[in-house]
Amino acid sequence: MNGDWSNHPGLRTLASFLLLGGAFTAGVEIMPLPGAYRPSVLYAIHGSTGIAVGDGPVFLLDEDLFPHQCGKGRLGRDGTLALVAYSDPRCRNGVASLRPHLLSADLRVPWALVPADMRLQLRRLASAAIEHVHTLVLRVFHAPFFAQDYTPIIEDMLRTAFKQAWSAPATHQALGRALETFDRAQVNELINGLLPVVSEYARQNLWRTVRSSLSAIIGSGGQEQRDAMGQLMAEVFTDPRVSEHLSRTLPPLLSSHEAVAIGTVLASETGKALLADPRLQNLAARLFTDRRFLRLRPIGVDAERLFAALPTSLLRMRHRRDHNPLTTYVLRAQVRGRPSFLVLLLTPEQEQQLADSNLPPEPTLGRTEL
Repeated sequence: MNGDWSNHPGLRTLASFLLLGGAFTAGVEIMPLPGAYRPSVLYAIHGSTGIAVGDGPVFLLDEDLFPHQCGKGRLGRDGTLALVAYSDPRCRNGVASLRPHLLSADLRVPWALVPADMRLQLRRLASAAIEHVHTLVLRVFHAPFFAQDYTPIIEDMLRTAFKQAWSAPATHQALGRALETFDRAQVNELINGLLPVVSEYARQNLWRTVRSSLSAIIGSGGQEQRDAMGQLMAEVFTDPRVSEHLSRTLPPLLSSHEAVAIGTVLASETGKALLADPRLQNLAARLFTDRRFLRLRPIGVDAERLFAALPTSLLRMRHRRDHNPLTTYVLRAQVRGRPSFLVLLLTPEQEQQLADSNLPPEPTLGRTEL
């Protein structure tokens, strides 16, 4: 019989089973089974979360705010947040003693955990990169080749996209809702302030106003009539009284919920129409392979440094094979487009560190007895 026991098929099979059993036992010890979800702490949620019910990870933070996943949270339909800790003693102690913060899984969370000096460096690189893009855009727009070969197509694409967006059912629905809910007092104030000035200019240019109006009614208006009406409107809107009135009454109206809703829908529909335009891809391919454009160095040195530093900084990669579970979870949620949540367990010192970090809004949690 061969004395080399390591080559025996039966022993190799037994060793494989032992390794699998050990890995399974360690996994059960560290992480709870999906079917055995026993909350160790329960919190009542005061206020709306805007997050769909379901499960989300629970994280503890090191002293340098590096996250470690330590459990699971379950957001229930009854307005409760149940937390279960992994078997690691630190996780159990953290879930039992630290204050939880229920946050939506968006990029503000990993950004807040980036060290302050690194965030400052990234902001400086981003500002320099944006300044380079701004300079590049101005140079491109003033370049003769761009005005000749690209501007007419872009203008036509924008006109087409805006027409489609204005005619879209979603825009009509937003306009209908806005007309029903607009603050009538604000609209009346805007109109009543303009009418006296418009009437004054109309009386001063009576014949031009009547001729333009009749031409518009009978449909025989030519370029001369259109120019006359355009000149009249230009005189009205350059009047200092109109400028002062609009600067006082227009901002509250445009910042209202209804106006913002219309602008959001219109911008969204315009973007959809642009992306659906088959000319966009061809235009982008032409521009980014145009030697005249490439000579302008579209990507600056600061942008290259930013692209190189951002992944490592945001992921907090301490070494080549490091893993940041919080950032990975947030990025996956953003890619999937699903509203998800996570729970941060923070010490009082960490709460103070993150007080001004622009974290997502969170509801108030009150601990309850199981």
